[in-house]
Amino acid sequence: MTKKEICPFADYLINSRMCSPKVGCSKHGVCTINKDSQCKDHYCEALDAAADQLENLPNTPPTATAKAASVASDFGSWLASGCPMRSAGERERIKAICHGCPKYKDNSCTLCGCRLSTKISWATTDCPIGKWDADKNVKGEYRKASPSRIVDLDLVGPPPGRVTCNCSIFNFRGRRVFAYRHGWGGADVYLGDINEEYKVTNARRLAIPQNDWNAGGREDPRLFEYQGRLYCMYIGVQMRGSGRRIFRTNVCAVGLDDDWNVVSNWQTGFDRRAGWEKNWQFFEHGGKLYAIYKIHPHTVFEVDPETGWSKKVYETKYPNHWTHGALRGGASPVYHNGVFYSFFHGYLHSRHDKGTYTAGCYTFEAKPPFRVLKMTPEPIHVPDPSERPGPSTPYVVYPCGAVHENGKWVISYGHMDQSCRIAEFDEGAVERAMIPILE
Repeated sequence: MTKKEICPFADYLINSRMCSPKVGCSKHGVCTINKDSQCKDHYCEALDAAADQLENLPNTPPTATAKAASVASDFGSWLASGCPMRSAGERERIKAICHGCPKYKDNSCTLCGCRLSTKISWATTDCPIGKWDADKNVKGEYRKASPSRIVDLDLVGPPPGRVTCNCSIFNFRGRRVFAYRHGWGGADVYLGDINEEYKVTNARRLAIPQNDWNAGGREDPRLFEYQGRLYCMYIGVQMRGSGRRIFRTNVCAVGLDDDWNVVSNWQTGFDRRAGWEKNWQFFEHGGKLYAIYKIHPHTVFEVDPETGWSKKVYETKYPNHWTHGALRGGASPVYHNGVFYSFFHGYLHSRHDKGTYTAGCYTFEAKPPFRVLKMTPEPIHVPDPSERPGPSTPYVVYPCGAVHENGKWVISYGHMDQSCRIAEFDEGAVERAMIPILE
């Protein structure tokens, strides 16, 4: 496509009736092919007008040529993204919107010509007039957020050359603390300080006692505070059999003294636990220790800080506005402006590779039952495919830590299962990227 065809996007959309919206304009998400400033926010009014005109067009399908080009464009984007698929719930939500649209006819859209059953299955497709997003954003517009700064951290630890990833930044008594995973199989957790320039100092391996439920590795730390003490949640890998295969993964935590010596070490447990437990998000409220077990529905456990035994105490259902796969846990929630902020990761399954991990944010009440208040419907940070080390590596942005300071959010995350990074976000950008949850 030439610059003339794509810009302004509104003219291109009306003339060809093709669905080709992607990232660019922070309001509508269009025009990535030409990233000049003229292709961004000040075309929003033209795009709104174009959408109105499209909706008023007669229900005549596009020509065979235009339909083929539209399908080819959607298929190419889907293939390039690794063939991610929408969940069954998301497909049903979109199907209901399309069935109520006057442009729907015989399982097809008369604007783009796409068959509904195929188009809504591919996670990279969009409605040509933005109805899928409009339904999720009843109370107004949102703007996509992206990092204002990204820092690749230089971390070391014996033995040299091992992978360092999945890191957690945390403010503890005015001190920036930083934990990270060192190694892949048989991993350990390292803990140190991190300064304003994001240099990690005083890093050392946490002396976590090894036992049956963590002997295969201690992975993916998340720091949190309870009763004035610093804790480090980690994933304990449990092995079984002569081949020492992974039997299951366990959510564990260690309590630390002021010198970062381990003073307690426990494994969580509860009725009907899964074989693979990961991504719990611990937080304190009213003198009790809680953990987010599942984001949707919002499921909160109360955890015994002495033994790790847990029980479900709250579960609240809400409309799920997230559009990029399964919702999974991330950083420990941060209390700010009277609510908790939770930076999580989404996972999109792919048939051809190991999938895509992205970052999002939601807020929830700072009182039981901890209802979800707002959420980003789209990721605030996505992996750059050009940085993927190889075909055996998934596309990964894996948030494990968050702090708020000086009007910005600082998020620590694992990058491509290979390294640790920091992403800074303007506080206002994160707020504008979220939409309210409507019961």
